[in-house]
Amino acid sequence: MGGELVFLFVTLGLGDMIRNHCPEAGCLTRAPAVIRIAGQIGADIFQDEDIGREVFLSLDLDRSYGPFQPVIAASFSSDAGSWAGIGARWQIGDDGFFGDLAFMPGIQFTDGPELGSDFLFRSALAVGYRFENGASLSFVIDHRSNFVFSDVNPGLETVGFRFSMPLD
Repeated sequence: MGGELVFLFVTLGLGDMIRNHCPEAGCLTRAPAVIRIAGQIGADIFQDEDIGREVFLSLDLDRSYGPFQPVIAASFSSDAGSWAGIGARWQIGDDGFFGDLAFMPGIQFTDGPELGSDFLFRSALAVGYRFENGASLSFVIDHRSNFVFSDVNPGLETVGFRFSMPLD
């Protein structure tokens, strides 16, 4: 699943950038963005088996570069270890229903399932609803793996729900 999410992030994000950002101000021009904090709870799935629960926290920074907003995140799992990373988020839709793709390289800090490396890439797909006050609730599927840094690369999925709110 991870490769498909990365492909969507790159394809849709770059398409949005070329179509909507390059002609106006420049492809990766810095712009202000809404700072958001989010909490997510989900089930970790390793090789088709539920191995525990995960709490995921993220902070969307106060800027964007073209359509990409930097994000800092960390997760803590009952059986899958802890992870921290930094990357980018791309969203479509502002008010009401929205979609969101993210890509974040990071490090696994504690023991968890053997993923071949402690350097892991996390890609995510979320669909949700943003309320009038700016808070949102979304369903999230994400994937962690080492991409190609090891011959062992089974991947770990998390399925859950995220609540996000602006800090403005």
